[in-house]
Amino acid sequence: MLKNLLNSFKALTLVAVSMVSGGTLHAQGYTLDVEITGEGSAELFYYDYSIGNLTENLETKTYTFSVDFFNSLMIQNVEGELLSVEINGTASETALQEIKESGKTSFTIPEDTKAGSLKLVFEGGEEPSEPEVPEEYDMAINLTVEGGEAEVSYWYYLADPLDEKQEGVLAAGMNYLDNMWNSTSNHYHIYLAATAADGYVVKEVYVDELPTSYSSDNIFIQRDDKGAEVNVRVVCEETLPEGYHTITLKSTGVESLSYYINVPNKEMTQTSAHFSGTEDVVVPIHDGGYFTWNYSAPLDYTVRGLLVNGQPLKEVSEDGQTYVVKSDVVLELDYVVTEYCEVTYEEPVGGKMYVEYQEYDLEAGYVYLPLDLEPGTTLMTGTNYRVTFEAAEDYALTAAYVNDEKVFEADAADEEYEYTYEGTVWGPVALKMETKAIMSVDEAVAEPVEMHVYSIDGVLVRSCVAETVDEAVSGLAQGLYIVNGQKVVVR
Repeated sequence: MLKNLLNSFKALTLVAVSMVSGGTLHAQGYTLDVEITGEGSAELFYYDYSIGNLTENLETKTYTFSVDFFNSLMIQNVEGELLSVEINGTASETALQEIKESGKTSFTIPEDTKAGSLKLVFEGGEEPSEPEVPEEYDMAINLTVEGGEAEVSYWYYLADPLDEKQEGVLAAGMNYLDNMWNSTSNHYHIYLAATAADGYVVKEVYVDELPTSYSSDNIFIQRDDKGAEVNVRVVCEETLPEGYHTITLKSTGVESLSYYINVPNKEMTQTSAHFSGTEDVVVPIHDGGYFTWNYSAPLDYTVRGLLVNGQPLKEVSEDGQTYVVKSDVVLELDYVVTEYCEVTYEEPVGGKMYVEYQEYDLEAGYVYLPLDLEPGTTLMTGTNYRVTFEAAEDYALTAAYVNDEKVFEADAADEEYEYTYEGTVWGPVALKMETKAIMSVDEAVAEPVEMHVYSIDGVLVRSCVAETVDEAVSGLAQGLYIVNGQKVVVR
């Protein structure tokens, strides 16, 4: 079996030395920096036709593999007490266990980096430092970062008092956290957020070697037992992969005012939600990918919507919720401080206004409730309202205004009697409507006046001095006429 393996793989023998410096070859494809310490040995197999039949004792050295598709090595026949395996500068418990249990493992050079490093630490050499373990703790986080640099911050609420928030940054290795018990939900829990350094992006985050449902931010970890130990592995890669863009979530700068975007991965099989709190967050997304969004806000703030490159999402998105990414985008939350705004109106002549506002009901959802417009009536910012402008008997509606903006105007040739307007309260609301009286042929005027009778299409039919409208239109054919600006029906 070994003979067949050697026919397709080249074998190198790893002999432990004490940090001997070696040469560096110019990279043609992938490079691997190998470093060994302590007393022990192992065999390293790799696939690279271009090198030929090469066997030598390995010292600390950089090896170059000229084929671009090379990205995997195999270690076996390990002899000696292996204490740790470091891949790309980070200790890998998974690789160490595989070697100890089966005597062989594989090492994968991260794609797109074209370089990697491998360090084997045997007994008799440098031993991994062990963190001091407290007598009691609620949860321990063993953090490793691979393929680049990233900062992992955390936050949780202390058990006593319940409303005090504890936050900080995790270091590599075990981080022992206590006083995390949440009496309202009966478990220990913590939120993590991984932020890559400049020049890197967070590719994946694993918790106990399982991929998280959130690829980089707002990682929620929950354990029911005190003293739980959790392994968190953050995988980074240099710059963005080809065909990807960035979504920058600008910070609100306000505690508890947060927004989320939901980004399906390239295969559209998994959705990742990314969180923005008091720090900017940069999220990778493939070209043509899309996101949707939602938010949470304290009562002191009201969210107006999401801004995409400074423009409201509802103006740049077909459904006001989904956005397809074709280039780098910057997102910001459009919000205002919550206020109670007065709703006022002018008492109309020949008309009436009916105002309703929207309120949430557990059974019916959002429903409209009648609003009695007493002096000082107020609505909270963000409240949706509906106003019906209705003309009285013998009157027609000609115009309606909201904050001096004309939202409705009747066509002069038609008679309108009702109009409904829906809006959202973002400040004081002033309502106004205009009407005109509709005269019938038997209505009398106060005294004889000069009257001008026009057809409905504006042609002057008659000019006369008359005491009544009936007298002014006497003898005319049936139809609709305009007498001194008022509509008159002759039957």
